[in-house]
Amino acid sequence: MNYQELLDIFAQPSQIEQYEFEIIKSIAVYSSQPNKSTMFRDLVLRVLEHRARFTKTSDIIESLTRNAGLFPYLNQEKLDFKDSIAYEFHRPLNMEGTYVFHEKQNEIYHRLLSGESIILSAPTSFGKSLIIDAMIATEKFDNIMVVVPTLALIDETRRRLSKFSDRYKIITQLSQVSIKRNVFVFTQERVNAYDDLPNIDFFVIDEFYKINSLEGDNSRTVALNLAFQKLHEMGGQFYLLGPCIEKI
Repeated sequence: MNYQELLDIFAQPSQIEQYEFEIIKSIAVYSSQPNKSTMFRDLVLRVLEHRARFTKTSDIIESLTRNAGLFPYLNQEKLDFKDSIAYEFHRPLNMEGTYVFHEKQNEIYHRLLSGESIILSAPTSFGKSLIIDAMIATEKFDNIMVVVPTLALIDETRRRLSKFSDRYKIITQLSQVSIKRNVFVFTQERVNAYDDLPNIDFFVIDEFYKINSLEGDNSRTVALNLAFQKLHEMGGQFYLLGPCIEKI
């Protein structure tokens, strides 16, 4: 089966049981072709979506999932010793809970751990925000800035990061005074307006592509440029994230 034929079957899930072995065999062929890795990962995700229909090939599905780097979808109880080591390697440090990165998340995470600054363009389903949480959890940095595009996202992000309130002071208002270890969650305007901002060791800008936006509210574009300049001049490491874009 070629890629389109497989997509046609997944569009009619009732056909899966009839072609189960042929589907899995065809997907396995993609796993050995590096130039088709995106198709392979897409097909494995489609299999996982309909996993209950694959009643005779569950062990093979585990192997294909491992080969696709989709570690969060693995059944940990079925992993052999080698795969268990790989599974644990994809677990972020100091994070409470059962978080496990997929292969691409793990690559970005370890590049950030090594001190590299990263610009990441990826779809929402990638899990970009989990990498922010994992970097905070390392406690490598005294002062962290998370720049979000809207006021509504400040409150949403604050709630998500409240799990670190025993390690950092979470600052979202201009009136709050910083202490030794802080996580600031600001819009670009608040970055520029905050008095006595301490040296930021690590900063994140969500929807970074708006730094070059020539449409809409130009004042926000200017504010984002000024915020980036202010943070970058402090010499800290950065992680700029956004959706899939064509160019920077």
